Amino acid sequence: MYVIINRRFAGEEGNITMTTQQERVNHLNLELELAKQVQRSVLCPPIDDIHIHIDAIYEPSHELSGDFYAWYRINKNQYGIIIMDVMGHGISSSLVCMFMSSLLQDTIKKISDPERVILELNRYMNRLQMPNKLENYYFSAIYIMLDTKKKTIEYINAGHPPGVVFLDYKVALLEQSCYAIGLFDNMNVNKGKIKYRNSIQIMLFTDGLTELLKMDRKIDIDTNTLTNLFLDYKDIPLSEFQSIISNMIHTNPHQEDDICFIRISSKS
Repeated sequence: MYVIINRRFAGEEGNITMTTQQERVNHLNLELELAKQVQRSVLCPPIDDIHIHIDAIYEPSHELSGDFYAWYRINKNQYGIIIMDVMGHGISSSLVCMFMSSLLQDTIKKISDPERVILELNRYMNRLQMPNKLENYYFSAIYIMLDTKKKTIEYINAGHPPGVVFLDYKVALLEQSCYAIGLFDNMNVNKGKIKYRNSIQIMLFTDGLTELLKMDRKIDIDTNTLTNLFLDYKDIPLSEFQSIISNMIHTNPHQEDDICFIRISSKS
């Protein structure tokens, strides 16, 4: 009799334990969903001014993303735009994104110059590093300062996939000019500069987009291939391009990287 009661109690205890574990999982999922909403809420809304239009596509592969973008109007004619991709996925990379997002607006508006902005972000990233940890945090990025009056862009590419620029019927690339941010205490940075006459369109993206295109097209995606693909998409509404990307993700469920894409257009 005693043994039967004990077994019954053990079964009930097991059910209680399973229920508690499920409650914890549900609570964690709710917290992750809240964190996801917070992360999306700090993304900048589109800019649609008379001389400039900026918008983005954002498709995290997990609940939380290591990709991030931001843009701010510095003054009447100047805009600062950044895209970044933090090493890794999930909670740790998203926390780095949130930390950097809290600094970007003041850094871009007060400093603005690409070289100084990147050096300042590198200084902040080095404050996150732990001396006894084997793996430290870093991120690749492209930062652009666009001047609609002077018709120039100044930029730094910190270990990021090259941005593609269509200007006055020509194509240029925003190629790497320094290492990723957070890798080293000290950085040597040299900004690039491009001038345009009438119009310019800039496409910035994280490597999740190239990986998705590679899986979808079953071909290697080099810079020339990517530029030709962007030529097909450069004049369509961004919502249409987002639908194309969503369909690619649906047909390629093994896509594991976050996807971020920015399109910047300016006309005189």
